[in-house]
Amino acid sequence: MKIAVFSMTPLFENQIMGGSQQVLKDITIHLGDLGHDVNIYATKRWDTNTPFKWHKKVIVSPIFNFKQPYPDPYATKPYFIASAISDLGTLIADSERLYLHDSAFPFPYVYRNIPTVGSLPDVVYSETLLGSFTFNGNSLIVPSEHTRKVYLSTVGRFFPELADRLAVIHNGFDFDLFKQSKLNKLYHFIPKKILEHEYVVLHPHRPEPSKGLDITINVVERLVGQGFKNLVTLVPLWIETDNNKDLQTYYLSMRKIIHDKGLDEHFYFHPWLDWDLMPEYFSAGSVMFSFGSYVETFGNAVYEAIGCGTPVVVTNRGPHRTTLPDQFADKVESDNTLNIVSKVADILKRHRHFNNQQLSEYINQFSIQRMVSSYANKIVNAQVALPMRYVPEVIHSGTLLTLAPWIINVDHKLINEFNVDEKFDHNFLKVVTAIGGGLTLGQILALLKSESMATIQSYVRNGWIVPHNIQ
Repeated sequence: MKIAVFSMTPLFENQIMGGSQQVLKDITIHLGDLGHDVNIYATKRWDTNTPFKWHKKVIVSPIFNFKQPYPDPYATKPYFIASAISDLGTLIADSERLYLHDSAFPFPYVYRNIPTVGSLPDVVYSETLLGSFTFNGNSLIVPSEHTRKVYLSTVGRFFPELADRLAVIHNGFDFDLFKQSKLNKLYHFIPKKILEHEYVVLHPHRPEPSKGLDITINVVERLVGQGFKNLVTLVPLWIETDNNKDLQTYYLSMRKIIHDKGLDEHFYFHPWLDWDLMPEYFSAGSVMFSFGSYVETFGNAVYEAIGCGTPVVVTNRGPHRTTLPDQFADKVESDNTLNIVSKVADILKRHRHFNNQQLSEYINQFSIQRMVSSYANKIVNAQVALPMRYVPEVIHSGTLLTLAPWIINVDHKLINEFNVDEKFDHNFLKVVTAIGGGLTLGQILALLKSESMATIQSYVRNGWIVPHNIQ
């Protein structure tokens, strides 16, 4: 079978920009192993546009002129968008299946006559959000139940058929690769004297403020103040930093904060590493941090670090609340620095790590084989789908409402995961416990006699409660 794949992000032979790109590589190599011919069409890179192979039957062709650096790829010239539509339409003409890896292609008329599967790897970037509202293929794959509920509570408000087209397939990992590993090749990229610190903190994330480097800096400052002097924090420099002034400015601002706090010797910025070095990298860590306000849909680095036996401390947001097993992660609130420091200090003092016996069930639960087989089944068996039926939304006194899946109750305050500075703590809290299974707008008004229908509708408009969908 000839399968075409669309990737909004640039792709590399050995380096991975993020977990979503590794998932794409694993899926397409599996399809190649099954004997399918896979052609991946991706955005051009800043260094080279030469096609390359991930597998003898998987070819990556950088052809699109979307804006770089990612995100906001559609902030480009109109004729580049027109060319992308024209090129993809031509290239998939003789393909039997189309897989839109990030569903960031909001032009369903291009794939109207080909069985199409999409995936939604994030709930943050504008191009993916727009693609979710315009998708009209056979099925949409999401990596977590939390992500499924987010899209059902937004896109699903207008397209009832979405519930039948959404499929949850957890990300999977090659735990034959991501396991406790001896340091060898890593010394060529990070000096041995750095890796020989007693405590090595990992912050392996993109240079986005929402990824929480500022929080990591504050936590490290307190740890050093508590006596963890022989500590270093590893921070990777994004792939295209040398060619991007905005990224250079970001890193300079972070370095200035580090310098002003007297922490220069406790931070080491290193090159973005090739994929085959990551098991050594995770194994080198005493602990891995994943803080910040970014709403993950899965968060691959956390799972890979655990596979290497390394403890992780993560913000208790998104799918981490339910998908990530509690016994392998310390879950914290990103604004509670004292609690974070306490948990990290305990991990460092006890030199806590996981062994193979502890990890056996975890490894089975998140196996790569389960993931790639599930994706392949969806893609190979896809059918041409009719456009989903749009149903205008009318909210009235009988409309059933539930608490939005991105709203959580912390210390008797409702917090919006998409805007952690938004907190809600007045009379609306009275209905939180009752609304779990859903209340009609009329019932809510009866409980909150001081509120008007317009006010309750504003709570819907601002994302605190949502019209009920199949969840």
